[in-house]
Amino acid sequence: TSWTEQWKDFGVNYDITSLRPMDIYEDWVVIGNGNAVALLNVTDDSFNPVGLNLPTSYNVSCLRSGVNGILIGLNVNNKGAILLWDAYSDRSISQWIWFNSNIRAIVPSSTGWYVFTNRGIYSTNGYSKTTVFEYLPDDPLINGGMLAGLIPQGVELIGNYLIFMAGGGLNRQKSGIYILNINTLLFEFCPV
Repeated sequence: TSWTEQWKDFGVNYDITSLRPMDIYEDWVVIGNGNAVALLNVTDDSFNPVGLNLPTSYNVSCLRSGVNGILIGLNVNNKGAILLWDAYSDRSISQWIWFNSNIRAIVPSSTGWYVFTNRGIYSTNGYSKTTVFEYLPDDPLINGGMLAGLIPQGVELIGNYLIFMAGGGLNRQKSGIYILNINTLLFEFCPV
């Protein structure tokens, strides 16, 4: 059945087929919109398809709100960056933090966020980053490894445990649920 999208107009320049990650920040629904971030105000139903404009070749892969603002994960080619935004400014409110691999997922914590890339897990407050775990067990050197298939909100933080579905491939990694204790940096595994 053919139908016409009539909810909100993201604009002809933002007709994308990739995921549009969303999260809630204050009275906004913040929506990844290709190389922009759209804003829907839940109080008055106003909509801005380009609340934050980013360079043309960049793509918003994930975003999550937290205590310091909205952490946005961007990808361009095989590099990723995160930036902190407050939904009011016309630019980021922090310096961009770069990674040598694509950003896959972001999960908020009580002190900031955990950022998952193709190659590792990092902790950030939006202004600096700390490596939690890099080059996960049995990661191949030539491609993304077990984190490459994560979806933008495919990680959950419960207590001291980061829980995510990952794995598979040509090495010993099995598909399943990985549970990383962020205090001991030990993994548990639940096969699927």
